Amino acid sequence: MLIKDGGPVCDSPVARVEGEVIARCSNTSCPARFREAISHFASTEAMDIRGLGAKLADQLVGKQLVKNLADICALTMKDLKRLMRMAK
Repeated sequence: MLIKDGGPVCDSPVARVEGEVIARCSNTSCPARFREAISHFASTEAMDIRGLGAKLADQLVGKQLVKNLADICALTMKDLKRLMRMAK
């Protein structure tokens, strides 16, 4: 979730592009924005990485296994086994 108590989870100011309805977090390093980017990258419309949803993205970012999208491609079985609900 990107919004808490009416603002971004990282407490950065929100920005709204003129003509758009949605306000967005202005922090390009926001962990919540990065988790959303991972989920989008793994989605069916993009790379179609099955099983890589929001919950797994949270773990990957939280355990600092993925610091940029390219890190997803470098994940090993050993990395994934350390995560909750992951097995061979």
